[in-house]
Amino acid sequence: MKMDIAQLLITSLVIASKFTSDVFYSNSRYAKVGGIPLQELNQLEIQFLFFLDFQLYVTLEDLQGYANQLLSHAVNTSIISTHKQQNRKYQLSHIVSTITSSSLTSPPYSKKSLRSHIYHPYQRPHTTDNKKLGLISPKDSS
Repeated sequence: MKMDIAQLLITSLVIASKFTSDVFYSNSRYAKVGGIPLQELNQLEIQFLFFLDFQLYVTLEDLQGYANQLLSHAVNTSIISTHKQQNRKYQLSHIVSTITSSSLTSPPYSKKSLRSHIYHPYQRPHTTDNKKLGLISPKDSS
């Protein structure tokens, strides 16, 4: 069975929702929203899971690598004009600086509270190196 982009998207959303949350909508709801029959969505979900060999976890390093590839492609593609490149670089640097200055270090995840904190499954993981978790920046490509 061949998938088009809409089917891939809705199937990915169903699987991601089920993987990351204990509370999710039924497949019939997703099928209705996605505009595909329920049986087709069920088949697509199973196919997708087997294709991934049921390996749904993505490491932060892998995610960062994919993000760097996407950013590099977006900056280097001939479709984007020089002006648009400069504008997007500015926007990306603004977004990164906003994230860095506020959300990653804002309470309840301050450095002090992380040291003496009891593990809770819904909180951001702690890292001891200088890299901040989840930061995507075109300058970090290596």
